[in-house]
Amino acid sequence: MMCAGCSREMNDGDLCIKGTAGDILGIKTDPAVDGLMAELFGGHAELVLCIDCTERGGGFEVEVYHENQPAE
Repeated sequence: MMCAGCSREMNDGDLCIKGTAGDILGIKTDPAVDGLMAELFGGHAELVLCIDCTERGGGFEVEVYHENQPAE
C-alpha cells in the first residue's frame, strides 16, 4: 500500500494514520466518495498516510502499519 500523501510505499511496521477521506479531512463525506478516494490512492476502504505526511499534527491517531492487517 502507498501513502496517500506522498505515494511512498508503506512497509510493515511503519507508523501511519488511517481513516476515510472524510475522517482525515475532518468533514462529512458520502461513503461512495470515501470509497472512491481510497481506491484512487491505493487503499481499500481507508486511506493511509505515513508519519512524515502527518508531522504537522492534526489530531490524528498514529498507528503501526501492518501489511496483512484485516479490514475493520
